[in-house]
Amino acid sequence: MVLSREKLALWLLTILIIGLALGYLFSSKFCRVSIHKRVDQITSLNQELRRLFVHRTVWTYHYLESRFLNHEDQQAAADQLERTDSQLAQLFARYYGQSSMDPFLAILQEQKNNLDESFSQLKAENNMTANFKNTEQALASFLWQHKVLPGDAQELAQMMISTTGSNFIEIIKAWVSKNWQRAFTLYEENLEISRESADLLDRLITEEFPYKF
Repeated sequence: MVLSREKLALWLLTILIIGLALGYLFSSKFCRVSIHKRVDQITSLNQELRRLFVHRTVWTYHYLESRFLNHEDQQAAADQLERTDSQLAQLFARYYGQSSMDPFLAILQEQKNNLDESFSQLKAENNMTANFKNTEQALASFLWQHKVLPGDAQELAQMMISTTGSNFIEIIKAWVSKNWQRAFTLYEENLEISRESADLLDRLITEEFPYKF
């Protein structure tokens, strides 16, 4: 059977409309799945960062508290802190490359050394010489090297190193003076700073590596 020109045109138009409709339905479904997957991945990253940052604050607190009270679990707390730092460095390296893991971990370890030194000086009633600014600048420079904008790098380094470090020193002083409420208030403040630090790093990662989500 030979189709007339009008019927052929109508047949082709029908096929085109059906094709466009099916294409829209499948593409819309694909887009929805892709968007949902990306949101899930970003949410998962934020939750993992918050978990690690909060755990780092918690275990730093327990480590210093165990030293202050001379509890036998201070090595266990130190081991937990080391594991948390290692996990945080591994997560960072997942996005910024494996070569970034050891330097990042070294900076986190340097922060613990700062607190150890400060603790020893306070216990001996000596003037403190620990300099959080040096470690803060080391972290900021490290982040710059990994293409984090200077302002963001400095903000994250300040929160992670100087602000939380200074608060931990004040917590130790509060323990010495038996001002337990002040110590707990500063601890809660550090927990909030840890969540803010996690959110900032989450934003930096998702903006720098959108193709990974």
